[in-house]
Amino acid sequence: MDHDDFPRGTPGATASWTDGGAAAAGPVTLDLPPPQDLPTDLSLADAEAETLRNALDTFLRALEESDAQRRIVLIRILMQEIGPLRGTAFEPTVTSIPASRDEVADFDRYFGVRRIRPDAPARALFHGLLQTAAGVLELAARSAELPPAQIERQVAGFAAYARLLGRVCGLGALR
Repeated sequence: MDHDDFPRGTPGATASWTDGGAAAAGPVTLDLPPPQDLPTDLSLADAEAETLRNALDTFLRALEESDAQRRIVLIRILMQEIGPLRGTAFEPTVTSIPASRDEVADFDRYFGVRRIRPDAPARALFHGLLQTAAGVLELAARSAELPPAQIERQVAGFAAYARLLGRVCGLGALR
């Protein structure tokens, strides 16, 4: 999936991967909401809850695939199915962590992070999980030097995060 540059520092800009925009330091590889906006629980409309439940189940099935390339393909297909992430771009002016605004900006530039206040927070959290899982699994597929046991620990972590997201959204038990 192509990651177009994201309009950084444009207050109120509606963002998606399909928008053009000012050139960032590099391609966006991870969309993150501000840490202080991370929810501890989310109430979803019935249709949104069902869509997320199905997507999380599909993701968990993809992680169960024994073929590494097939895992990646299934996750990329799921990313396309859920569509572009929409929200308002922003640059943090304060942080709630012991790091300065400039340090956070350096981190974001280095790791290809864009900060976004998403229109649909649950979908945004899931989207970030898909981006991370796809990136890690693609890296693992390119390097025979990464220990398979470590990769499987990462996969187990992605599955645990998916189940946690389901609980945060009140979806009950998943796969």
